[in-house]
Amino acid sequence: MREESRKKVVLLLRWMVIIVTSYLILFGRGRVADLGLGQAFILAYVLSNIILSFLPGAWFSNPKLFYSLVVFDTAIVSLGMYLSENVTTDFYLVFFLIIIFASMSRNYRLLIAISGITACLYGALLFSWGLLHSEHLIMRIPFIFIMAGFYGYIVQTFMKEKQQQLAISEDKYRGLFENAHDGIIILRDPQFLIADINQEVKRLTGYEKEELLQKDFIDLFGPGAKEKAQVFFEEALQTGEARIDSISLLTKDDAPLDVDLSLKRIDLGHESFCQVILRDLTNLRIAQENAIMAEIGQIVSSTLNIEEVYERFAETVRKLIPCDRIAINVINHQDQTFTIPYVHRVDVAGRKMGDVIPLAGTAAQWVMQHRSSMLILEENWEEVIGRFPGLLPLFKAGFRSMMLIPLISKDQVIAVLNLQTFKKNAYTEADLKLAERVGTQIAGAITNVLLFLERKQVEEALRRSEEEARRLVQENAVMAEIGRIISSTLNIEEVYEGFAAEARKLIPFDRIMVALNNPEEGTATVTYASGLEFEGRRIGDVFPIPQSGNEEVMRTRRGLLIQPEAVEELEGRFSRLISTFKAGLRSMMTVPLISRDQVIGVLHLRYKKSKGYNDQNLRLAERIAAQIAGGIANAQLFNERKRAEEQIRKLNVELERQSTN
Repeated sequence: MREESRKKVVLLLRWMVIIVTSYLILFGRGRVADLGLGQAFILAYVLSNIILSFLPGAWFSNPKLFYSLVVFDTAIVSLGMYLSENVTTDFYLVFFLIIIFASMSRNYRLLIAISGITACLYGALLFSWGLLHSEHLIMRIPFIFIMAGFYGYIVQTFMKEKQQQLAISEDKYRGLFENAHDGIIILRDPQFLIADINQEVKRLTGYEKEELLQKDFIDLFGPGAKEKAQVFFEEALQTGEARIDSISLLTKDDAPLDVDLSLKRIDLGHESFCQVILRDLTNLRIAQENAIMAEIGQIVSSTLNIEEVYERFAETVRKLIPCDRIAINVINHQDQTFTIPYVHRVDVAGRKMGDVIPLAGTAAQWVMQHRSSMLILEENWEEVIGRFPGLLPLFKAGFRSMMLIPLISKDQVIAVLNLQTFKKNAYTEADLKLAERVGTQIAGAITNVLLFLERKQVEEALRRSEEEARRLVQENAVMAEIGRIISSTLNIEEVYEGFAAEARKLIPFDRIMVALNNPEEGTATVTYASGLEFEGRRIGDVFPIPQSGNEEVMRTRRGLLIQPEAVEELEGRFSRLISTFKAGLRSMMTVPLISRDQVIGVLHLRYKKSKGYNDQNLRLAERIAAQIAGGIANAQLFNERKRAEEQIRKLNVELERQSTN
């Protein structure tokens, strides 16, 4: 809608310009000797506006088209004025004066008012010269007013667009300024007074914006950093930019804040500013600490022999915490002593590597009992030595700052880490926290042997798991082969041997037997047997079901595992198995063959080895039985059908014989 509105206004103003320009040419009696040439000129001008009326409204928001029309119309109007007559200098002056007014005006209504006044004054001037009797001269007055409106609209449109673009740019800059991840401070140059800050500066320093405005930036630096900051600002004044990698500011709570500073001077006309970007180094410092901690972790976990990594461990710790001596006291809880297995850099008499020292009355004992770290500085040395005389050798050796850190593993203090330096008041609470993090890393290294043993156990469990997976793959393959063999023919006797060979791959046995139940007679018939033979259990033998394994599995419909140590264990319920035991078979599995929800028979597996079977073997036997039960049932049906067909055949033969007789 905005583009269409602009299009209508431009076309309307051009129609007015075209009309007055055409009037000047047609009635000016000027340089156009041929009236047809003037009419052609006007027609072309009219056609230009008609053509523009067919263009999309969005095109009129394109600066290239918009301002090309201004240049084109200015040239056409100037040419029209030239062709109309020998235009006097005053008309040209008024025309270009209107253009100048339009370009300088900031208010369209004021421009129209000035243009009206100018047109009236010019009319008065023409009247005083006695020229208002001519119609074409009278048209100069509305011409001036119309041209002022035309150029004024163009200038106002241009200015509004620029203001909108400037407002958008300012909004974008303000958004970027306020939401920047780094702190930004604008300073007035050269006083370095704070003119503006963004939200990040407020967050980092704790000051409100009003508290910092007009404050001298150098006042934000601590006493130890002001001299460094002064050098920074002097460099900025000379070169227009400066950078400092690390300097400490003071927050509103007087807490130190390490930042990275960069400054750049910006000149804006007669005034210049400095843009200061400050980046909080806290995250960088934390990242560096984490990297060193990771390196320590890598070192201490690189071997199970902790003594091999002590030296590298100590050098890496010194990157994090300055110290002149690092010692580790390993606690011997049983005899209440501690041993110093390692000392880095400085030896102290009575505290050398390998020394064994009683715990009683030592700082190490206090750390162990309280499970807490200890920070010792020069200012409290006398008090500490009075409580722990064992620290006197260290004080005599020149150490003035010390930290003792408990190394805790599995909820027990197993050692104490000692960090010592010759400098006075060298450590802070922040250093103590870092040392505690280091202690956590080395405590894990000392217990690496236990972790190694646990790892071996895990590896063993994994190995067993892999073996179990391979065993399952083999079982499934054998089961599939058993199923294929059993289902390959209805004459089950042909494939029993192949089935038995596959079953032996899963379960060791000295005898295998299949006995099918005869429920009506209460007996079972041996249809297949292989391996060790004995009386009453050969192929074709029929034996009573009571007091046998068949009876038990028919009742429970579950496999039965019997591994008697003596024959007396079989008397009673399993007396039918006594002959099996006497044949030398000590491990017996009996599993049901179930088809169509009926126990049609039993699979027997016998083994000479005492306690040769387990629950896993029984589970496998049940899977085998389930695999072959269907095939055996089908074979039974096939055999019954054959017997029925044979009986029918014999009956038919008998009938024919009787008929013949």
